[in-house]
Amino acid sequence: MKRFISILFIMALVFTCVPQFNEVSHAYTQKSAITKIKKQYKSCGKYHGSGQCYGYAVKMHNLVAKKTKHVNYYRSLTSKNAKKILKGLKAGSHVRISHHSLVVLKAGNNTITWCDNNYGSVRNRVHYWSGSYSYFDKVYKRHSTIEWVDKTVAYK
Repeated sequence: MKRFISILFIMALVFTCVPQFNEVSHAYTQKSAITKIKKQYKSCGKYHGSGQCYGYAVKMHNLVAKKTKHVNYYRSLTSKNAKKILKGLKAGSHVRISHHSLVVLKAGNNTITWCDNNYGSVRNRVHYWSGSYSYFDKVYKRHSTIEWVDKTVAYK
């Protein structure tokens, strides 16, 4: 009987510890995905692939995403909508905003970090950005609509 209770106790410990281990490994995967993207192109580095902003975003998304979920939004770009849609996205998520593409690196409660290519008058240069959702809204104000997101669901 004591042996049976000991085995049950050990099994209970194992099953309660497994989810905690998965959470820790997920954080490491998020960090390694960001590192992988940043190693491809330095800030202001020249992007040599095709497709300008879209091609860059697809390439970075495919670099880290094993599984993707496409979601259409077509909502006006405001800081409130940006936070609602982008908060919690995993690294590598491809966001399409009125004919411009970008890649989310990290999207928390108050700040978002992302990268894009070919923004503004600087052709085929990769830029890394970080700031509040209000700042995100200001950067892309001329792009009026959040069209869709290819969400990174699982990493490679």
